[in-house]
Amino acid sequence: MDELDILTANYATYQDAEAADYFRHGWLPAIIPRSSRKIVEIYNIDTNEVCATFEIDPSESGVFASTLDRERFKTYPHPALPRPNFLRGRCPFGNREIAGATAFVRRSASGANTSEFFAVRKDEAAVYYWASNVDPAA
Repeated sequence: MDELDILTANYATYQDAEAADYFRHGWLPAIIPRSSRKIVEIYNIDTNEVCATFEIDPSESGVFASTLDRERFKTYPHPALPRPNFLRGRCPFGNREIAGATAFVRRSASGANTSEFFAVRKDEAAVYYWASNVDPAA
């Protein structure tokens, strides 16, 4: 895997990401709250693996959880990245940050072996997202 295959995107706000036509690429779902800020995403253009983190207003965590439910995400009891060196260790968070978070998972509806995860930190101010070709049931 070439280092050039792993790219980084940073946006101060959801609106900045939207203005850059960022959500059209599909790396991070546009279902994140419009109040999202400090968006950092790392993705591999060859494997389609991605991880991202962003902050939300804690008062919106309940609405966000409802959105995830509506989008067919299910509660996931033990969130963990698929491997220690996920995205060559460039993911902006690790298993320590997501431990104890409220997590949700959705398997790809397209038949691809891809799963998407969101984990909302206990203080409900930070959200972590990752997608990989690893089955969470495995």
